[in-house]
Amino acid sequence: VVMHDRLSSVRDLATLKRRYPTVIVWGINDIERARTVIAQGVDGIIADDLALLADIRELLNRGALGADSP
Repeated sequence: VVMHDRLSSVRDLATLKRRYPTVIVWGINDIERARTVIAQGVDGIIADDLALLADIRELLNRGALGADSP
């Protein structure tokens, strides 16, 4: 399932994760929102800013972004 960030809520994401194997959110354009949706369990992010995606990937690889990070 691919959905725009404006349509995603904690309840919606939890329901989708139970029903579908992959949930991707697009329209993510800041690191804090990325942190939030990753913590909610999304499988992928689509963003307009390639540098932001590179930063997210780096933080994920270091374990500094996600459900367990502050």
